[in-house]
Amino acid sequence: MTRVKDIHPTMLHTIGKTVESEYIVQNDLKDQMKSDIMRLVNMRCYRGIRHAQGLPLRGQRTSTNGKTAKKMAGRRANLLGIKYPAIGRPKKQKGKK
Repeated sequence: MTRVKDIHPTMLHTIGKTVESEYIVQNDLKDQMKSDIMRLVNMRCYRGIRHAQGLPLRGQRTSTNGKTAKKMAGRRANLLGIKYPAIGRPKKQKGKK
């Protein structure tokens, strides 16, 4: 088994170039994720609405186990620097019927 300390510097350079050329990494990946999520939110599709509300996207139950998804949605939004537009039902005005 090869250890990192046994790899020759030219091989490390080759690996680095391969990763840079064939994979999306670092800020490019964050920007792509942010644009994908904002595209869903702006489309107002089911997944976009769930993203904006901070709820689970993939069919998990929320009556008892929604706390973790809400925590993760806030952390994900902070990490990506996303500010979601207000989505939901219009608020009822009090007084007028």
